[in-house]
Parts: sequence; structure tokens; C-alpha cells
Amino acid sequence: MNLLDYIAWRGDLSFEERKLNEIDSLILSILAYENYDGILSEKENKTLKETADCFFEKYDEETLKNRVLLTNRSYELLKEAAKTKRFGELVMSNYINEVDEQKEVQFAAVTFCHKEWKYVAFRGTDDTIVGWKEDFAMTYRDEVPSQHRAVEYIHRLDSDTSFLNKLLKRDILYIGGHSKGGNLAMYAAAAAAEEIQKKMKRVDNFDGPGFHEEMWQQPSFQRILPLIHTYIPNGSVFGRLFAHLEKVSIIKSDQSGLLQHDAFSWHVTAHHFVYQEDMTLGSEKAAAKLNSMLDEYTPQQREELVASLFNVFEKLNIHTLSDLTKLDLSKGILAIREINALDSRSKKVLIDMLKVIWDVSEILPFK
Repeated sequence: MNLLDYIAWRGDLSFEERKLNEIDSLILSILAYENYDGILSEKENKTLKETADCFFEKYDEETLKNRVLLTNRSYELLKEAAKTKRFGELVMSNYINEVDEQKEVQFAAVTFCHKEWKYVAFRGTDDTIVGWKEDFAMTYRDEVPSQHRAVEYIHRLDSDTSFLNKLLKRDILYIGGHSKGGNLAMYAAAAAAEEIQKKMKRVDNFDGPGFHEEMWQQPSFQRILPLIHTYIPNGSVFGRLFAHLEKVSIIKSDQSGLLQHDAFSWHVTAHHFVYQEDMTLGSEKAAAKLNSMLDEYTPQQREELVASLFNVFEKLNIHTLSDLTKLDLSKGILAIREINALDSRSKKVLIDMLKVIWDVSEILPFK
């Protein structure tokens, strides 16, 4: 059973009848991937059902189906959730979407409001190249711009003085996200003011990377550590990066290799995920290799390597993952030339990374 099956089976139960659980948390996190520009804003709120109606008036389902995203089916989740008693009347508010290539930031978040609680969902990496560049920046920076945006978002949300917010007095706060969104959820929770942390009931990270050991040891992280729960598929790669000191649960997936990052492949029951005891051998090897590769280079060297890699994308005028799928022969030849022009160290790291991905991707027909 996957997320869509869960909605079909449990969607008739309100949150009063069945409290918010880990599967609901993942669903709300995945819904943050959709582009609600022109539909929602920081000041304009709609119920999830109203949002979905506007969304499918604006976007054609065939176009949505053909997007280049590991979370491509999030629009199906929006469509089905909107029909249900459980999700349809949740109010979606405080939507923000920022993509700035100059500042190297890709950040988006939306808040789902129930009469008793708020759920802040941070978007993971979308199809923008700047989003992926910011992810790579985590290898050489202690903090990246989207993490700061996440903290600012939490504080703005808490300072909301609107009549509706005062009337409902929602003192329970849930925070979550998938992929980079999960990392943002943990960071924002740890960096939030203590009075905000006291309102937090759970912080869910769905297959997002962790942090360097030093960050986990900070008092702010230690305070919030008991509330953090990370969920990773048994073949995870992204979610194994950096250190994880929080509670981690392993989930059964019906995909293999990197495709396990797609949360629609995760197995669920009526109340929780289907758990596994161990990670796959491929995941263990990939995580060990990638983390050891990071240790081989200083932060400055990592920064130089990332700059070299993304300079290739810039010269090819590639701004989204969709652009990568449209490379013609001339751009393909240019790409080879640009890669060959990299210094030997950059080229070696790039090849080593591709080898790790190749080894863990059991979906490939040959190795």
C-alpha cells in the first residue's frame, strides 16, 4: 500500500477521529513540492480543496505527468487529498517560493492549519539547478541560505498576529520535509527560539541529509533532538549523507537504487510505515564511499569542485533538470569538452561520484 492507497482508505477519518501520524506528515511534506505561485501567497490562504481546484485550472495534468522530478506524482496526491474529509478542509497558508540564482538559494514552504495545530512543510530540492547547487554547498558550508530562510519562516509564522491566528490559538507545531526539506525542518527546529521549540510536538525528516557532528553537539540541537525522527528507505543514499544522531527508522520500498528517494515507493499501513531492520548493502557502500570522499577534501577544495561542476551547467545554459533532457548533439559535444577541460582533480571526483551512483542504482540494466 502506498500514499495514494492510504488516502483512499483513511481519507474519510478526520484528525479528531485519528490524530496526525507519520504518514500524514509525509503527505503534507510531499504536497509542498507543488508550485502554488499565483494561487497562494504569504497573505492569501485557501483550503486544500480550494487550492487544488485552482491548481488544476492552471496546470494541465498531462504536462504535470511529464515533469522531470523524483517527486513527480505529488500532483496526484494533491488531487486525491483534496477530495477527502481528512485533508480537504486544512487551510494552506504562508506560502513562499524563492529561487534566486544570484544568491544561490532555492527555498519554499507552506503551512497547513488545523484548528488545533499547524504543520510547516519545507520543500525539498525541485528541478532547478540552483537548488541542486545549494545542496552541494552543504558539503563545504556549515549553513546554506535556505536554512536561514527556514528559521526566518518559523519566526514569522509564530509572530502572526492575525485575528484568525489569535482566535484559534494553535499552540501545537509540527514541522517536516522530504529530502532537503527534511534537513531544513531539523535546522529550523534547532535554531528556533526556545519559546517556539516548546510548541513543537514532532519534527520529521524524510530521507534528508543530516549535519556535521559539531552541529549536533550544539545546545540548540540537543534540546530538540528527542523530537526529531528521520525516515529513510532501506536503499537510501541522500538520507545517509553526513551524521545522524536522531532516531532513524528504515522503511520498505518497492523501488531500488536512487529511485527509492521517491516517497510513493514507500510501503505504508493504516497508521505507520512498513519497517525494515537493515539497509541494503548498496546503500551502506554508497553512504560510506560518499562520506569518505567528502573527508578527503578540505571545505575550500569542495567549494572549488562544486564551482567547477556547476560552471559547466552555466556554460551549457542549463537551469533546470528538464533542460538536461533536452540536450542536443551540439550541446552534448560541448558538455564533453567542458568536462575534459576540468582540472584532473575535479574530473576524478566527478567520475568517482558517478561510479558511486552507478553502483547503487540497481535499476540499471548492466554494471
